[in-house]
Amino acid sequence: WESPEFENLSEERGYGVRQKLTDDFLRKTYEVASSSDYHVGNVVGYDVAGVAMLGRVIEEPRYVHEAFRWMVQNLDEGFFVDGHWHESPSYHYMTVGGLRRAFATVAGYSDPPGYVDAVDGTRFDDLDPEQAQSFWAKVHHATESLDFPNGCSTPVHDTWANEVRSRPRETTMSTIAPAYGHASLGRGVGEDQMQAQLHFSGTHGHHHFDNLNLTLFARGREMLSDLGYTWTQMRHWCNSTLCHNTVVVDRAD
Repeated sequence: WESPEFENLSEERGYGVRQKLTDDFLRKTYEVASSSDYHVGNVVGYDVAGVAMLGRVIEEPRYVHEAFRWMVQNLDEGFFVDGHWHESPSYHYMTVGGLRRAFATVAGYSDPPGYVDAVDGTRFDDLDPEQAQSFWAKVHHATESLDFPNGCSTPVHDTWANEVRSRPRETTMSTIAPAYGHASLGRGVGEDQMQAQLHFSGTHGHHHFDNLNLTLFARGREMLSDLGYTWTQMRHWCNSTLCHNTVVVDRAD
């Protein structure tokens, strides 16, 4: 952005190239992102992080503050109080990865001298997102409580089967995510770990019709399994109640 080629091009073309790029392209890009109603979603690491980076590059603190509010909005509205993203374990990890990228974009940021944001009256000085948002720390590892003893995500809703996301455990105990809607009865050590899982969430996006779905893990593998996510022709079958280990009445979802 500080390249002298902007001045060279400006002299060659007879107008301020850097300023024209800023006004006619970069600020217009912000206007498109800002006008969107889709600020809470699993792709927060793209447009939201991009707005924050844009604000830092062109030294527009208003953009940085707005992007940070969107990041916080994702924490407040997209995650349940037990730390789980509202869709599925796979999309939890995707969203958390995007938020890490977004928060990293504003980490260490300081506003220009004397700047106070007109919307919420805040000012950033060497911003530490994790310190500013204590709930963020809880979100990081929340979904690990749903993982099988071998570290694979439980394939509930749109979650890829056999996707190893956490370190294999040595000991399994019972856990519950009451807000997301998932309970595990667990016991055992090493190869003798067992886990019976019951799912009871709502339909919040990337969902299957799988209320009261059961899974069972024992002897190092899934004994009562779930197909999880697929992009194949089996997609509609995998979403249906009939595909899951639960009660079906008249074959209805």
